[in-house]
Amino acid sequence: MDFGQFIKKKRMEKKISARQLAEEINISTVYQSSFENGKRAAPSDEILKRTAKALELTPEETNTMYNLAAQTRQKMEIPHDVAKYVTSRPNIWACVRLAKDKKLKNADWAKVQEFIENNF
Repeated sequence: MDFGQFIKKKRMEKKISARQLAEEINISTVYQSSFENGKRAAPSDEILKRTAKALELTPEETNTMYNLAAQTRQKMEIPHDVAKYVTSRPNIWACVRLAKDKKLKNADWAKVQEFIENNF
């Protein structure tokens, strides 16, 4: 599922029209439609915040939305909700570089995630 599909699915689950969502988050219906239909990258982080609130997304759904939004943008970027945390901690950079050098796979990262969830 891509960003636009995710937003459209969540909007439809809430029984909100594209026009209603656009009005609620203060953007044009054309703009709303363009990213829902994959014709443009995800909107700004401020619009994403308003969208999460309007769609009453859970924290997990909000994280998914930010991850999918980052994937739509032409440059690689860290989802905004973790960017400040990551960039302010050089140890994270060292860990990621080490993981890259060791060629960790998704299964390896799943073990790291499980360790963190179970121990902190």
